[in-house]
Amino acid sequence: MTIETLIAKAVGSVSGAVLSLIFIPPRSVGEFARRGSASLIGGMVGGQYVHDFRTWPEGFDYYVLASALAGFVTWWGLGAIKMIASKWKGEGGT
Repeated sequence: MTIETLIAKAVGSVSGAVLSLIFIPPRSVGEFARRGSASLIGGMVGGQYVHDFRTWPEGFDYYVLASALAGFVTWWGLGAIKMIASKWKGEGGT
């Protein structure tokens, strides 16, 4: 893995997290910290899997796109899990 790939993943992860802030804003600072850090890690780790799954050619812009997509999906997924858990807890929880 080259430094260019790492920079592309970092830029993509941050872009995915910022894009997620626009569509699904957090309700608290704690939620922002948890989902933001998970989104950055998800973009850095999951970006390679998205890139390989889509069989995109090697290139800076494709790594940025793959990492942004992975970060966005991580942010959205954590929000969906939180919403489902809060509804489940409210309906049948103690």
